[in-house]
Amino acid sequence: MSSRGIIFLFPLIALPAIGSCFGFLPEVRVDSHTGGTTGLPDMICTNAGEIFAVWDGSDSGSPEHVWASQSADNGATWSLQRSVTDPSSTAGQFAPRAACDSQGSIYVAWEDYRGPEPWAAYFSSSSDGGQTWLWPNIRISDSGIRASEPSIAANADGSNLVAVFYRWPEQRIYSSRSVDGGLTWSPSISVSDPTGAGTYYPVVIWICADTFLAAWGDLRSEDCHIFCSITSDAGLTWQHPNMPIPDQGMGFIQLSLKLFAWQGVVHASWISPVNETDYVFYSRSEDLGSSWLEQAARVDTGNVALQRQFGGIWADGNDTLFVGWVEFEGGYPSYAVVSRSVDAGISWESPVTANPVSAEAMRCEIVGNQETHDIYCCWANGLNKHICFSRGTEDQGIDEEAAVRITIPFPFHVSPNPASGQVQIDVPDGMEGQIRVIDVAGRVVATLEADGSGSPQPWDASGMPAGIYTILFDSSEWSSTARVVVIH
Repeated sequence: MSSRGIIFLFPLIALPAIGSCFGFLPEVRVDSHTGGTTGLPDMICTNAGEIFAVWDGSDSGSPEHVWASQSADNGATWSLQRSVTDPSSTAGQFAPRAACDSQGSIYVAWEDYRGPEPWAAYFSSSSDGGQTWLWPNIRISDSGIRASEPSIAANADGSNLVAVFYRWPEQRIYSSRSVDGGLTWSPSISVSDPTGAGTYYPVVIWICADTFLAAWGDLRSEDCHIFCSITSDAGLTWQHPNMPIPDQGMGFIQLSLKLFAWQGVVHASWISPVNETDYVFYSRSEDLGSSWLEQAARVDTGNVALQRQFGGIWADGNDTLFVGWVEFEGGYPSYAVVSRSVDAGISWESPVTANPVSAEAMRCEIVGNQETHDIYCCWANGLNKHICFSRGTEDQGIDEEAAVRITIPFPFHVSPNPASGQVQIDVPDGMEGQIRVIDVAGRVVATLEADGSGSPQPWDASGMPAGIYTILFDSSEWSSTARVVVIH
């Protein structure tokens, strides 16, 4: 940055101009925290089309809990957040994972520090749309055993729940099951076989009937770092030896392994660290997880400068697939992006950005609606500590000859930066379009017009609260963002 505060804008990612494409609506806030923290989000969509977001976080000065919010209008508005964890716990909770059944009941598992062990797996549920939750919370893992990183799945009617977690000191994946809606849980049994050499970050999904599949990272092999196992009796027994999911021997970044099943086909995505960048991969199994693609498909566009983390996967049928993740280069901006495949994962479109305005995402999750074919993305904003959401939807009828927005970045001059009064926004000569100034909550606080003359556009920040503001330039051909810091 120069002494004048010159910022080079980061472009929005262009959408393909062939056939039809999907794009995201403006982002909205999900949580109602006041200060404090927010952490890892998860999201589910019920058969009735209700969306539930869960996350760990706290208000200023309060202990960290697991929270949930619900939307019944496709994500346009969200209910007041409610605590999933009971008030008696003051030791902190982390990394909630959620599941639902066809009746609309919601099941949540998380890593809990209330003791007496350093950490354990706990559970709660709601059968009334998230208005009330099961208190006191139920322990999933065995008493006296350290357990972390739980994941949970439910069959269609909720008669069988299966949870998997990482257990110390064995350093193996274990599971527990419930046949009464989570009120009681069986003693845990091993999912990973004894040949495993250090396991981590398990996930579990329901496939069909009494069949569930669990997958995790495993250090037993130099050639494949992802393994899985199947239970066909709802968690009573697991298939041994475990089966590898070929991942080019790269392993995966923590919490990035995700599974989704549709009509018996299992879809998997993960992010692998490769030298100075990260690759996003996709694989599938058409025999309930018994075999997988010999070589996983590369999803991301291959920008070697980017780091990537977290994310999710969802299938709209078994040919139209969506994979999401967070990508960034050295910090801000960090985008929650989603890529689509319409040929069963053989090829992938350029990713579409869910948060072009705030340009800040720490972690993201995606899910979709099989009835409306909408894709949903939620993420944690590391700047304002909020949970945010955006809905992606089809934009039908884009002609093959339609012009594609030019997204090559151009220098955007903002001075001074930081600022306490007048801010001068210089747009290059010949550039026409609208300039919007947006606060960290996503509100537009000023709108300016660039007429193409190259004349500076002034914005008075003297009456604005201190903080970080996004400046979005938008025209029929260009779209770029920058930020300015306001101090007083």
